[in-house]
Amino acid sequence: MPIVKIFYGKEFDVETVHKINLAIHVSLKECFQVPEDDTFQLWIPTNPAFHFIDENYLLTHGKRNDMFMYIEIFCGPGRSDD
Repeated sequence: MPIVKIFYGKEFDVETVHKINLAIHVSLKECFQVPEDDTFQLWIPTNPAFHFIDENYLLTHGKRNDMFMYIEIFCGPGRSDD
């Protein structure tokens, strides 16, 4: 099962967190064939004062805002059912 870490600086409401978790899980089921009830997603708050992120990096228009989040997926080779 992949372990997912979501680093964020701004608080998200519960509905948004659930929507993001669902989108991540649907993607993991499709790409990694994880079972329906196999989730391991950790939301890790960070202090925006310590974010040193180029607000324009890879953006053609606009800037990043405080809704920025970083999603890390850690996975290894699959295991057999045995």
